[in-house]
Amino acid sequence: MELKLKKISLLMVFAFALFGCANKVPEAISTAITDCSGNILENVSSRELTLCKAVPPAYPESALRAKIQGKCVNTFDVGTDGRIVNAVVSCIPAGYFEKAALANKKHFRYLPAVVNGKAVVSKSVSTTDTFSF
Repeated sequence: MELKLKKISLLMVFAFALFGCANKVPEAISTAITDCSGNILENVSSRELTLCKAVPPAYPESALRAKIQGKCVNTFDVGTDGRIVNAVVSCIPAGYFEKAALANKKHFRYLPAVVNGKAVVSKSVSTTDTFSF
């Protein structure tokens, strides 16, 4: 009897777990055109990619100790949500600044470009980070 109750209990837990997974509602994706503050804008038929928020990269300790300065060229796409994707970095001198240059890009936010009233992906956007003291 006790074994039967355990099996039934386990079966019920499993069923509830499956039911919970099956009924997850996907998060709504906003297609509204907004400004940098998130205010919805009406009648926007076109707009160029616009930077809303940028954060300077942290100076790597190893480069600072060695008194090394450098420059990084960042190339990336900006998604329709304004976030950077597919980032690639090339730095001179190599080996000191790449990690810092990539890490700060997760804090950048853009207003996506708009074409015919719809946000579009911007490909091969390029920025430069200068590391100097």
